[in-house]
Amino acid sequence: RSIDVTKGIPLSLGMLGRVLMKDETIRNALRPRLVEGDWLLSKGGSVLSAFSSHRNPAAHSQVISRDTARKLRNQLLGVGGLGDLVQLAATRTRRPG
Repeated sequence: RSIDVTKGIPLSLGMLGRVLMKDETIRNALRPRLVEGDWLLSKGGSVLSAFSSHRNPAAHSQVISRDTARKLRNQLLGVGGLGDLVQLAATRTRRPG
């Protein structure tokens, strides 16, 4: 049975990460519909899940360490390498036709 994840409740950041990491059917369905989608389909799920695991507690008054915040910032923004946000921004949907 197929499920259209675009209908209904939107996925949270963590849920989207888990779907991208664990559901090969979803990755296979997305692959032909994306331009520059390799990063999202191979590493994006784990990055979104990791970010969510830090973001959610911090959004609800729990403090994360300065070192954790610095490492996450460097990874997302690309300090010392290609950033995850740059790679995510390169991903776009393929135009029909």
